[in-house]
Amino acid sequence: MSDVSGRVILKTALHGRTAALCASDIWTRVCSFAVPLVYSSEREECEALVARAGIADISARHCLRFDGPDAAAFLGFATTHDAALIGLGQTARVIWCDDSGWVRGEGLLARLDEGCFELTSAVCDHAWFADGALGFNVRVSDRTGQRGGIALRGPHAEAILELAGFLGMSERGGTEPEGAARAGGWRQSQVLLLRGVEGFELWMDAAGAGVVWDRLMRVGAGFGMQPVGARVLEHARIEAAQPLAGTDWLPAPFAMRAQDLRTPQDLGVEPDPLRRFNGSEALAQRRRGCGSRLVQLSSLRPLARGELIGKGGSAGMITSVALSPATERHVALAWIRDELARPGSTLGLPGTSGVLDIEVVRLCHS
Repeated sequence: MSDVSGRVILKTALHGRTAALCASDIWTRVCSFAVPLVYSSEREECEALVARAGIADISARHCLRFDGPDAAAFLGFATTHDAALIGLGQTARVIWCDDSGWVRGEGLLARLDEGCFELTSAVCDHAWFADGALGFNVRVSDRTGQRGGIALRGPHAEAILELAGFLGMSERGGTEPEGAARAGGWRQSQVLLLRGVEGFELWMDAAGAGVVWDRLMRVGAGFGMQPVGARVLEHARIEAAQPLAGTDWLPAPFAMRAQDLRTPQDLGVEPDPLRRFNGSEALAQRRRGCGSRLVQLSSLRPLARGELIGKGGSAGMITSVALSPATERHVALAWIRDELARPGSTLGLPGTSGVLDIEVVRLCHS
């Protein structure tokens, strides 16, 4: 991807399919790609995601491929996670830091073969990885825009995948455990199937993405599956307490103030103090966080992005807000002062229409 991609709006590998289904013709930009904000209505899409199944185009994520005998060794140094411990067909959440120990990015790393890994992330950092790979026998390739990504979520997601033939595409077959990643052939496409906490992801080369999408749509029609836009996915992300880089925290290269810098501990990751990785020495010497914890909040009254002001001054900063259809409560992700960030506690803060009773639900991890 060239620098031009940061200034133009690109089409995903599934743009032809999503454009035909986007009745609202309302679009948004995700990682320089155009994706539907709403297909039909938020209510319909939310109901499908919760009660039946929802399908979404996630091809806009950045994708890096690492190939070579030193791939595991390089990734073990570049990130806080020992990539050699990731088994074949498994995934791990990884964080990478700059030389000063501040977080540059985070993503999902899948091991496809002994010397082959694929990283998907909301953070574009190809140049940094490519520079760091000098001296290692590994090839780093940017496959952003060359890969198609499909998310499948909901109670019937696994049944749809099974009937569509994707769960049995490898020799193992059967139900996929959480964190599993496996690549296999499906007709003319090589499909990477990932299972996470929220559902399934399928990744394939752009040329075969439309065929996979069409197959899932045909099978999913019998289950009431609907395409889901970026707005409902964003609300689901906040309800699941999953922070997003660039929204709930800033990667180090984009932080304009010292208080915006984050350590792995701030994002819920405690690196092995005995393991050497990029920025580990600086991180060991610092031994301090930002003084706040990232938490999920809940309230009966609407919450808004911005600073939370209490009797003792600033209580923290809300970064993401949504309405939970399951509980009919307003939820948010926020950085709250350490002493206030206790799950189950209530923050009584003044609002425009009286006191806001805001409950701290849980700590957030990406």
